[in-house]
Amino acid sequence: MRTSTIATLALTAAALTTTIASAAGFVGNTVAAAPVRNVVGMSQASTMPMLLALPIKVIMCSGAAESPVFVATGLATALATGSTYTIEATLINVTTTRFLIRNTGMSNNGILKVNFGGMTQSMVFDRTQPSPGSAGSLTGQDVAYLGGSGFWNAQAIWSSPIKVGAAAVQNDAYNMLTINFSTCFMAGNFIQFNVDTDKAG
Repeated sequence: MRTSTIATLALTAAALTTTIASAAGFVGNTVAAAPVRNVVGMSQASTMPMLLALPIKVIMCSGAAESPVFVATGLATALATGSTYTIEATLINVTTTRFLIRNTGMSNNGILKVNFGGMTQSMVFDRTQPSPGSAGSLTGQDVAYLGGSGFWNAQAIWSSPIKVGAAAVQNDAYNMLTINFSTCFMAGNFIQFNVDTDKAG
């Protein structure tokens, strides 16, 4: 009986350790109020030049803001390097981009949030609904969480809706996507996700 109890306690402790070791999670997609961006048209045509020109702003737990730049590492891959992190991007196809954010531990500074876009870049982000939405955007995809490690919950925040021509804002395409962490994204942490990316111009 005692041996059985000890074995049960050991298994419970192991399960608890596994849960504590990576409490990372994704709490979904939401929209934040921000000014509208007017564009002439949209299309499903994500390209490497668009990816390389995508602005990034990283807000650190220290309060510092960094703006790393994507550099091509392959025909469909790019890497942005900051003070204590890397952001890898892969064009899965002409309308889907995968991002991998990793804290490399080069310093003891964590990340609070990462903004993608927010200027007049060509690469913008298209939500699942409404569908069809803005002319030319066709089918979109909310941020699809592919996994992560850390003690945080991440949320995808869409802001600055796209207005195509004279049509009303459809609230499907957005100029900026923010990945917000509930607590500091620290050394050894990573998050990977897919999102629909379109061309605005």
